[in-house]
This record gives sequence, structure tokens and C-alpha cells, in this order.
Amino acid sequence: MTSRITVSHPLSRLVYFAPLLTTSFVLFTFTTFYRSFLQCSPGYKCDLINLESVFQGIRPDFATSAEGYVLRVNWTLAGGLHLVVSLAALLVSGIIIYQALHHHGVRSRLMLILVTLFVAADIGLYVAILTASDVNSPAQMLLERTVAQVLPHINFYNRLFDALGMMVGATLAVAACTIIWRNTDEAQDEKELIRRSRLLRVLLYAGAAALIVGVFRLGASLNWGKDFWVAGSPAGKDASTLVTGIISSLGISYTLILGSVYVPTMIMLRARAEALAKVESPDEQEEWLKKHGLTLSYIAYVPRILAILGPIIAGPIGKFLSDLIESKPA
Repeated sequence: MTSRITVSHPLSRLVYFAPLLTTSFVLFTFTTFYRSFLQCSPGYKCDLINLESVFQGIRPDFATSAEGYVLRVNWTLAGGLHLVVSLAALLVSGIIIYQALHHHGVRSRLMLILVTLFVAADIGLYVAILTASDVNSPAQMLLERTVAQVLPHINFYNRLFDALGMMVGATLAVAACTIIWRNTDEAQDEKELIRRSRLLRVLLYAGAAALIVGVFRLGASLNWGKDFWVAGSPAGKDASTLVTGIISSLGISYTLILGSVYVPTMIMLRARAEALAKVESPDEQEEWLKKHGLTLSYIAYVPRILAILGPIIAGPIGKFLSDLIESKPA
């Protein structure tokens, strides 16, 4: 006999939207704090750093040097990879939505996927427009004074990539909601819970790959601009500190998005598995969960934790690789 977990509380369905609600809270907090404390568009006073003194240390000849060309190649490769991996993550999210709602009609599932992509694109564009209006931000000014000598529309490209990153995050959240969604008359046996757990794992890794590459792409852009200064000079050190801080902040934001998508979904699936274990084996619940693959060892959690922390880790790794490329034999 197939076991079923009964949902009786009239507000219980709201819990199914937990991944979307937590992700929305992260995005809302980001935009609110950005507008309140960091935005440097006309009408906002930004005097935290004397950028003009920093810009005096730029090497104008670096734009046409061989080293500068290598950094342009790195940026091109990182941008292309970011685009491909992000599109793959969107495709995976669409497939997961389609498979997770297999009890619904094909037309309804396809419509949900299209609406999700449309709304997620709008969210991404809103964030891109918000950051694009910040014309006097240190990051945009740094790239305008440096990389724009070679690639005039560098900030425009960065805004498009920002929009793509936010679009991926929003789509992941909706896909996570469909993984834990369940109709009141829908059976929840161990096979179905295992299938949904696998969908969640695929979603996590696909999203992590897209957001990690996004951090690498930003690092490639800013490190290209940073190297217009002489390494070790006072202005160069200031530029390096600025770049490191910007990359780290993006990594933290992306990690929060991944966590807000994965953790509520994982908790819901775990609670559902425990409820099923109480029905199937009330005296040996933990053993039943292990037997049916519905519990994870501490070692099994490691790759998932690394995936969530991946965007934060990507910053230091990218800096290490950049320094390795720039290092010259004595």
C-alpha cells in the first residue's frame, strides 16, 4: 500500500512557497540596502574614496600590451562560459519544473515555465537597471577609465550578465517550489521522495555552477581593469582592495541566494520523509530512512555545502589564478 502524508492545515500550502519567499527576501534586502547605502548615481553623495587620485596611477599603454590582451581573452572566455552555463541552469530549472509537476497537464506545466522565465527576466532587468543607474559607482568608474579603452561597452555587458545571474536565481527558486509542491490527493511514498531529492540535488549543482562562473566572470572584468595600475604601487593597492571587496560582495549575495533556495526545500523534504517513516516504521524511523536512502551522512552533506559556498570561494580562487597568470619569472 502506498503511504500518504496528509496536509490538513489550511495555510500549509504557503509553506510550499518557502524557497521563493526566502529568495525574494534576499533580493529585496539586496536592492534596499544597495539603494540606501551604496548607490552613487547623480543626487547621491559618494565620497568614501578619492577615486581621482587612484585613477592618476593608470598606465595608458597597458591597453595595447600583450598582458592586456591575455586578460581580454580571459574575460571573453569567462563571459562565454557564464552565458552557456547560465542558459544550461535555466534549461535544467525548466526541466525540473516540468518533471516535478508530473501530475499536472502538459499545457499547464509549459505555461508555468514560460511565465517563470518571463518574470525572472523582469527581475533580472530591474536589478540591472538599478545598478546601471549607479554611474558613479567605483566599479563602473574603474572599468570606464580602464577596460573601456579597449571594450567601450564593458559596463553594458556587465549589466546584462547581472540580469542573467538574477534571472537564474529567481528561476531556481520557482523550480525549488515545484519540487516540494504536492496536491492534497497526491501520494508521497519513498520512491517519490527520493526522486524529488534527486531533482533538488541537480537543481543545486546547476545553480551553483552558473553563479560560481558568474563570480569568475566579474573577477575577470575587474582584474582586467585592476592591472591597468602598476602592481604594488599605492594606487594599484587601492584598486586591488576595491576589486577584492566587490567580488566578495557578489559571492556573498549569490551564496545567500543558493542557500535560500536549497535549505527550505531540503528541510521540507526531510520533514516529509520523517512523517512517512513514522507511518511505515514508527519504532525504527532512522533505520527506515537509511534503508530507503532518505537520509544523508555527514560526508554526503559536504559537496552540497561546498556548492552553496561556491560563489564565496570562487572569489579567492579567481584572484589566485589571476595572480598566477600575472606572475613573471625572476
